[in-house]
Order: sequence, then structure tokens, then C-alpha cells
Amino acid sequence: MKRVCYFCIFLLCIGACSPKNVDRRPLELTELSQSLSDSVASISSDLPAFFVMAFENFIEISWETNSEDSIILYEIEKNVDTMGFKTFTKVEPFGSDEGARYVEIDGDLIYNQPLKYRLKITRENDLVYSEIKEVFLEKPVEKIEVVTHPNNNKKYIEFFGSSPNYAVLDLYHAGGKLVIHQTIEVKKGYNKIEIPLKYQTYGVYYMQFKGPLKEWNTRILNLST
Repeated sequence: MKRVCYFCIFLLCIGACSPKNVDRRPLELTELSQSLSDSVASISSDLPAFFVMAFENFIEISWETNSEDSIILYEIEKNVDTMGFKTFTKVEPFGSDEGARYVEIDGDLIYNQPLKYRLKITRENDLVYSEIKEVFLEKPVEKIEVVTHPNNNKKYIEFFGSSPNYAVLDLYHAGGKLVIHQTIEVKKGYNKIEIPLKYQTYGVYYMQFKGPLKEWNTRILNLST
């Protein structure tokens, strides 16, 4: 009586049932990255190219399209100081089959803080946004003003600083004598500094303010009590 090796039969059955011509090599990382890149490209390739450029007195916002068959409206949205995006202007499309280029100007400038823009595109079947573009317009010291306290006639300097820095305040008597030489710490943002006239006599003074990249001179009448 012949003996049968049941274990051998089991192995032969497994081999017969295994699928043929199957590529079992692991998916390479480069192939996975390429697959993801292709997916992203297929989603964003139809969005207009969006540009924002800062100039001295204005900001230029532009975009270019390949086709406008399904576009109903463009809206430029602006975000100032993290207050949320709000519509800056609305632009109707030309309706060109071959695409078009648009240019808009923002003259309402805000200095020393980020300005963010994005393009909102209303299409026939959906609503999409461009990527967010950010610009920063810097002015070291802006809008220097001398203000007078209504109750005690004390004088103050008010201005905006772009970053923490230092300034020098020189105060001369009308005759030309330097009576105050003071280094002032400049804060980022709003600054209000009292002009040190408290212990000076009544009369006319000449003040020189030397801030970061800014020099300012003015005549002051001391009437403080």
C-alpha cells in the first residue's frame, strides 16, 4: 500500500490557484509622488494665473486665463490685519474662448502690515479661489504729527513705526541753544511720545526728530503749565 504525502498535495494546490503575471513589487515613492502631482495638476490647471505686485503708490493685481467659457464673474478679495477677506472689486469676464488678461489697481494702501489678496471666480457650476498672494509695504516712520492735550497744553508726537527701533529728539530754544537731547524707543505700530517741555520756560522752541530713515523739523510754542 502506497503512502500519500498530503502536505505535498496541499502545496501543489496553492501553486495552481495563484494568479499568474501579477506584479508584486512595492509601489515606489517616486511613482506615488508623481501620481499625487498629476491629481493636483488636474484640479488646479484650469485656474487663472494670479499675480500681485507692490509699487510705491499702488498695488497692481492681475490675472491671466486660458478660456472663459464657463466663467460668470471675477471678484478680487482683500484681507487686512487678519480681519477676513472682503470683496475689493468685481470684474465681469470678456468671455473670450482664447483667454484674456486683466489688470486692476489698489490705491487704498496700508503700510507696515501684511496685505493679502485672492481671486474669487464664479463659474456656471461651481465657485473657486486662486491661491493667496501677500505683499508688505513698509514705511519706517509715517504721518508724524504734533498734538496738544486740550486740558494742560502738553505737546505729543504721534507717528507709526514699521518695526522696533530708536529715534533721537533734539529740542532747541528759539535762540539756538540745545536744551533737550533724548533717545526715544520706537515701537512697531502706533507711537505717542510726550515732548519734554515740562521744565522749560514759556516761549518758542525748535524740534528736530531723527527717526529711522526719516528726519522731521518743526516749530513749537510751549504753553504747558
